[in-house]
Order: sequence, then structure tokens, then C-alpha cells
Amino acid sequence: MALPRSNLTASENGSQDSCARMLRRATLVADDFEATLALVRKGDFVYLDPPFAVNSRRVFRQYGTGSFDTSDVPRLASELRRLNRIGAHFLLSYADSSEARDLAKHWNSIRLPIRRHVAGFGIQRRNAYEWFICNAPIPDAVRGLMASTYSRFL
Repeated sequence: MALPRSNLTASENGSQDSCARMLRRATLVADDFEATLALVRKGDFVYLDPPFAVNSRRVFRQYGTGSFDTSDVPRLASELRRLNRIGAHFLLSYADSSEARDLAKHWNSIRLPIRRHVAGFGIQRRNAYEWFICNAPIPDAVRGLMASTYSRFL
């Protein structure tokens, strides 16, 4: 999905109405992530939340044949480097795994506790960790706030 460029004012930042207006102008792209990311330009912000493909265990894989898998992780890494080179900003979330740690070591990153809500019954939901990886500095104050906020879910 490619969102239109917009300069939100401080009063609009975080507003549901503002987000709804932006999404009405959005272009949805059903394609491989490389084709979608080819639309990104300098100054754009991209949030990436690919299916969690990991070699060490089964993670939710109900996306169908040909969806993102571990063989795509090197392409994803290459795209992150390209986004950084062109001056775009990105934030990637990925399940804690060797794949995520390999990506995280090249960028600013933080590992946070989360609670999975994919299972239909609460008893089947589990605690886990995710990496948040970006090409912008993560201020210490944000790290502390994020860690204390997310720890409530464990």
C-alpha cells in the first residue's frame, strides 16, 4: 500500500479522522513487496509487517502459496538498504528469530515483548517478542516508554 504524501499538523497527528482522509487517497497495491516498495520516494515513511518467516519454528503461515518466506529475507534486507539510500524512512516489525536479529544488527532496533492475539481462544494466546527495526534513531526516552508500555501485555 502506498500512502499519499501529507504533512500532518500537530493537532491532526494521531487523529482518526486525519488517518481516514489519508487512507481515502491511498493506493492499494496487491503485488510482491519489491514492486510495492519501488513506489517509495525520498522522504516517504514505510511500515513493513511481513509474514514472519523463520527457519527455527512454525509461525502463522496462512497467507497461501508463494507468500513471503525465509528465502525472501535477503531481498527484504536489500530493499531496506535501498530505502535508506534514497532517503526514505522505514519501520519493520518481525518476530524474534535469527532472521530478525540478522536484520536488526544493521539498523536501529528494539526488541519488545508482545502478546499474540491470532488464536481464537485466550488460553491459546501466547507471549512472544518482536523486533522493531528502523533507519532512524530510537531516543532513549522512547525506548523506556515503549518497554514499560508493552510490558503490561505480558
